[in-house]
Amino acid sequence: KETNEISKSTYSLYIQNCKKKIEYSCQVWWHMPIIPATLETEARGSLTPRNSVPAWTTK
Repeated sequence: KETNEISKSTYSLYIQNCKKKIEYSCQVWWHMPIIPATLETEARGSLTPRNSVPAWTTK
């Protein structure tokens, strides 16, 4: 009977730990930016257009 009680308590702790991991991973995922615009801006420069004339009209 003691072995069964130990396994139940171990299983209960395991389930609690899994729930905490799931909650944490959901929170971390939720705070992730969809498009890292600041990184793209640093890599390529400003996101403002260089020329207001469409490319197809400059030929």
